[in-house]
Amino acid sequence: MKLPDRTRWGRVVCLSILVASSVLALLFFAVEIRDLRTPYQRDYGEGHVLWLTMRMLDSGKAYQPLDNPPYVVCPYTPLFMLTTGLVHMLGINLLTAGRALSLFSTLGIGVALALIVVKVTPGRAPLLQRVAGAAFTGVLPLMMDDVLGWASLMRVDMLALFLMYAGVGVYLCAGGREVWLHLSGVLFVLAIFTKQTMISGPLACLAVGLLVDPRRTLRVCASAALLLVAGVACAAAVTHGGFLTHVLTYNRNPFSWKVAAVAVYSHARGSWPWLVAAAAAVFAAWNPRAIRRQGWWRFIEIRLTNLYGRAVGVAALNCAFGAVLMVTIGKMGASYNHLLAWDISTCLLCGLLLCRILSSWAIRPNVGRAEAWACAVLLFGLLLPPAMLVVKALHSLESPDGSPADEEVLEIVRRTPGPVFSENLLLPIQAGRPVLAEPATLTFLTLDGRWNERPYVSLFERQYFGLLVAYNIKFGERYSPALTSAIKGAYVLRQRIGPYSLYYPREHAEFR
Repeated sequence: MKLPDRTRWGRVVCLSILVASSVLALLFFAVEIRDLRTPYQRDYGEGHVLWLTMRMLDSGKAYQPLDNPPYVVCPYTPLFMLTTGLVHMLGINLLTAGRALSLFSTLGIGVALALIVVKVTPGRAPLLQRVAGAAFTGVLPLMMDDVLGWASLMRVDMLALFLMYAGVGVYLCAGGREVWLHLSGVLFVLAIFTKQTMISGPLACLAVGLLVDPRRTLRVCASAALLLVAGVACAAAVTHGGFLTHVLTYNRNPFSWKVAAVAVYSHARGSWPWLVAAAAAVFAAWNPRAIRRQGWWRFIEIRLTNLYGRAVGVAALNCAFGAVLMVTIGKMGASYNHLLAWDISTCLLCGLLLCRILSSWAIRPNVGRAEAWACAVLLFGLLLPPAMLVVKALHSLESPDGSPADEEVLEIVRRTPGPVFSENLLLPIQAGRPVLAEPATLTFLTLDGRWNERPYVSLFERQYFGLLVAYNIKFGERYSPALTSAIKGAYVLRQRIGPYSLYYPREHAEFR
């Protein structure tokens, strides 16, 4: 029997989405898995987080005061480092273990978003449409430039985001019983113990919960708050207060509203297709006629009793709170990871919009070939692979692993007698040398007037280090004016290798 046009073309669109999503996911993970074993540092923070993980696993050495070397701040809550240690116990190199944890967390984020869409799609929608909507939603974050750049780094963000979106998923998919709400609260607490700014999802669920079932929501919120306070108290006690000092006092960088405004505007301008689709998902849930008849609050209460409407409400609030948190990119030293939570929240809204469109094909008789192909073209536009993914895929086919510059500098660090200062923290770790300072965070503390850098600067004045490996000693986010002056006075630039500048003590100067 010949299928009606609307059914036939709807099936074509769904199958096209499934094929495209599968191919893109395979391409993404093929490229990222190859990057896991890259022996050199791919991001400034990787060496820092690796060292923090080593200290965290060494009992009693985490969150130490900055009174004496090593002058290294631990600005993160500890769960990522501890979880990386568990992965490392499987016999995996510690750096590779941290990267793999981030990559599997990225996969977990996609799965969590996909399951949300499957659960909230109306049951009357055909299975193929539900699966296509879920596949689209799950792969869409992988098409984000910032996710692609961050997915397999040894950084804390992807695990924190996975735990947060897992909590959102449990809240939406299994929140009918209070025990599942408590599990959602536990996941939110774990997310905060991975990165303390992962609060957009919990706040969104809290706001919706207070409208839907305030008593139960308050009970769950109280239990999650007690768990959070107990965890903080335990960490503070174990580290003799160092945990709070590092996470709160040492973790306040100088801030620029101008930098924040420019970065947020630039990013929003570049991601306008996702933003438009996300806004469409929110506005599609409104019914002006019902709002006039019932009033705003009553209309919202009714909408939130419906599973799809509740998902749109949580996703919209999560997106709004994520947009507010994007402003933190104005902190000195901040990178595009501050945009991740907002980008992934727009992906969920885009998936919910597709879910609504595909479901409508099953019940609207006026959907024809032209509309089906128009929707297909629009959605395929969002699935176009980013240029970075294509470049990395081509690069992986023609370039070997490794960085000649890093390998050469690493050998020099190994041969150098005495302490070595390296802006790239991975180099001394790989050379088996102690890390005595992490320059970026120390500079932020100094510029903000919350740390006396004099003992740190005196190490350079006394030529304590037998070798300095730097990128640019004039870079104001890693070298204060006093530190730059000390290096120029006591050291001389003798060699450049790739991006590295190698400084040695001046001749005939006292070396201690």
